[in-house]
Amino acid sequence: MERRARLLTDTARALVQTGRPDQAIDALLAAHVHAPTEVRDRRSIRTLAIGPTRRRPRSTSAVRLMLALGTRPEI
Repeated sequence: MERRARLLTDTARALVQTGRPDQAIDALLAAHVHAPTEVRDRRSIRTLAIGPTRRRPRSTSAVRLMLALGTRPEI
């Protein structure tokens, strides 16, 4: 499961770099399904999640991701 989560976080990183925050958020949410503690507790992944969620703070997916990470959504 962690390998799939790692693939999804790497995909999210690439999506952020190519300016696709919505898809990056979806990839991070999918990674959270496969390895929730890995996504929630790893600092690099939490840092990666900040950019897309700040660009789309009112999207449902961004709010779900911030809640999954234990962070208060910025609405």
